[in-house]
Amino acid sequence: MKADHQRFVSPLEITKLFQGLSPGNAKHFTGQSEAVGAAYVGRSIYKQHPSTRKERILMDTEQVQSTEVKITNHMINSMRSTKPWIRLLSVLGFIAVAFGVFMGIFMMAGGSLFPQTGGVYPTFFKGIIQILVSLLYIFPAMYLFKYSSAIGSFLHNRREIDMESALLYQKSFWKFVGIVSLILVIVSIIGIIAAIVIPLVMSYWY
Repeated sequence: MKADHQRFVSPLEITKLFQGLSPGNAKHFTGQSEAVGAAYVGRSIYKQHPSTRKERILMDTEQVQSTEVKITNHMINSMRSTKPWIRLLSVLGFIAVAFGVFMGIFMMAGGSLFPQTGGVYPTFFKGIIQILVSLLYIFPAMYLFKYSSAIGSFLHNRREIDMESALLYQKSFWKFVGIVSLILVIVSIIGIIAAIVIPLVMSYWY
């Protein structure tokens, strides 16, 4: 049995079908449209009932149109207005990280110069924790800085890859913020439970 022949039919040709073009004339179509793209249909469509044929063609046309996304001037202006604020927040983030690291080093130096009773240096270890926490926040600052740079590249070159990079860095930023927020919520809940349970246990045993 001969296989059913399939080809590409452009949306313009689909419109002609709606206007009553008979299936016999369909073979004269070129099957390609460089202006608006192509929708994949088969020869079997022409053999269906007219109402069924129109529903199938309408569905294919909607699929082609749904894949097209327009970037309006309002969207571009919004990105242009957002860029300096994102850059500002990223710079403030880097400054906060540097300040936190400096404070951690100062605390470590103070703990080394003025040791506590028993040879334990709580200030020294607090300085280490301060540095580690400060370095953790370098990631969101970096994501915001790269997000702002990608927006600038898109506004200058209008390339899809720059838009994709901007959205990728935005996703990474909010993913990091979400994970850190979730961890803080869990730690806070554990701390509240511990603050309630530990005194009760201590009073019971002692």
